[in-house]
Amino acid sequence: MHLRAMTHVDEALGQDGRVTLLVIGRPGCDDCTEWHRALEQWEGIPHLDIVTLNIRSDLGAAFTQARTWAAHIAMVPFNVLYVNGEACAHWNGGHHAALTEHLAQAGVLSSS
Repeated sequence: MHLRAMTHVDEALGQDGRVTLLVIGRPGCDDCTEWHRALEQWEGIPHLDIVTLNIRSDLGAAFTQARTWAAHIAMVPFNVLYVNGEACAHWNGGHHAALTEHLAQAGVLSSS
């Protein structure tokens, strides 16, 4: 998987048949770094886009201002799964089990 940084506060996520995992973190967060590495090595689903956002950057501040729920993020990494342009799941931490569970619940991944 390839991770890329969010580029605009109003960036469309989970559009055009794609699924997006937004990983919100901050610099110096060892758990965030570990989760990014794990995601880069994961070969989950081909139509999953992984977008990162530094919550302490100017873009992160704009993101939290535009989305009041994001101002309450206390633990990172914080993950938001977008399907069809809508946030359908969110959770703290970097665990493949949580990711695959939420993908299955969203109907994106088989729950076998």
